[in-house]
Amino acid sequence: MPRHLSISELENFPSLNWFDIAHTLTNPVHASLERILETQNGNAIPLEEAYILSRAEGDDLLGLLAAANLLRAELAGNLVTYVVNRNINFTNICFVGCKFCAFSRGPRESDTYFLEPDQVAQKAVEAWQLGAKEVCIQGGLPHGLPPFYYRDILRAVKTAVPAMHIHASHRWKLFTASNSPA
Repeated sequence: MPRHLSISELENFPSLNWFDIAHTLTNPVHASLERILETQNGNAIPLEEAYILSRAEGDDLLGLLAAANLLRAELAGNLVTYVVNRNINFTNICFVGCKFCAFSRGPRESDTYFLEPDQVAQKAVEAWQLGAKEVCIQGGLPHGLPPFYYRDILRAVKTAVPAMHIHASHRWKLFTASNSPA
């Protein structure tokens, strides 16, 4: 049974040294973390070992935190950066009706909007001019989207601002991959 960690131990994990606490870990956790630290790659372990790490408790959890902190320091250092971005909502029309969404509208409501790809691209241009390097494209799920609408938005933004990074949901990637012409 793993020991219960105090709030103080969890809050102060950045002060822990991996090399000082590695010996306190169970063998499977220690071996997985060593392999990750050695390769600097979380994909260096099989999925089963990743599941073991995801359920770490007690000293194993402290070791995981210390190893992650060490790896972060080796890969990124202590420099904090940020990205200037803009969220572009292409429509507020949505048929899903999620309980957590406060902006969606039914198709017959008076305050709905639906942007054409060139309008989305113009918003990306405006964002670039204000210093944004990324646009997050999101919106509701309306019925009857034009064929290749998502693809056309991506193309319009990239044509208007080739250096702009586009962040869009996984659903877009699946849609554009499965519906793009060969």
